[in-house]
Amino acid sequence: AGEKHYLEVDEMLRLEQSNEDATVMSGPEELILEVYDWDDPRPETWRRMSAIAVMQELGLQVNSQRDKTLVAGILKKKSPYSSKTKGLTRYQVPPKREFD
Repeated sequence: AGEKHYLEVDEMLRLEQSNEDATVMSGPEELILEVYDWDDPRPETWRRMSAIAVMQELGLQVNSQRDKTLVAGILKKKSPYSSKTKGLTRYQVPPKREFD
């Protein structure tokens, strides 16, 4: 049997970045990243919203549980905080960007 090779930390980080660069973004993810200002530093302007509330605000159709799960996954990845009350998960969502 051959010797096993494990990636060093810096190699792993470069590989993860390379994989992330090659990942194709879904339509809902692109919309969520474009419409909301995820760099807004004012926590008082952020709102607690469920995945369905975000979808409704963006005009996305909730056709299946899969759609909701996709959006919830995006919010979970981006949102610094989430809470669950009576089975409903809400995420901290920033204000919408100001477009000229």
